Amino acid sequence: MSKFFNIKYVFGLVLVGAVLLPSCAFRPTYNRKTMTGLNSSNAHFAETKEDVTVLVRKLTIEDCKDVFDGRNFDRSNNEIIPMQVTVRNNSNNSVLLKKKNIILPLLDNETVSNALHYKTGARSVASALFLPGGLVTGIVYGVMSKGGNANVDQDIERKSSDVITVDAGDSVSALIFVDEDGYRSRFNMSLKTTGSAKRTIDYKVAL
Repeated sequence: MSKFFNIKYVFGLVLVGAVLLPSCAFRPTYNRKTMTGLNSSNAHFAETKEDVTVLVRKLTIEDCKDVFDGRNFDRSNNEIIPMQVTVRNNSNNSVLLKKKNIILPLLDNETVSNALHYKTGARSVASALFLPGGLVTGIVYGVMSKGGNANVDQDIERKSSDVITVDAGDSVSALIFVDEDGYRSRFNMSLKTTGSAKRTIDYKVAL
């Protein structure tokens, strides 16, 4: 019996390792981070019109780990491609950045958040079955991941709002997301000015 238990225990460690190790960089906790605005040296596109500069960058895997607290998108399925947009407004009027004025098939925030969620199912079951105290470990991971995933949802909503106001003299960054089927390196986008003389400022983005 003791020998059988040892074999089961060793097998359990191997199984749990196989389940848990790939997620070492995909922790159940999540801390929201402030994005750093793009500049001319790290943007893939930059153009100024009427004293309003638009900068765009297609985020790399390393960029994502920094922006999303170590997490990244599951690359086994249709890949989600994030892009950062920074608007620097040196004009005398506020401008509006609206998702609907970015001519790309953008993904909704729920789809993006779910792709970043920490999945506890297999990890919790493996821990409960094979590790001493595994049931407690699984419960703890479940509670931590629930809080972490809620933070993910809030972070995506904050960084990828449908409408963003950029006041005169201010600079604001936002994220947009497409999947690999909808990604295009060239697309059009526009900003809307506020005030009595409303107008549209158009940009032809080429990454």
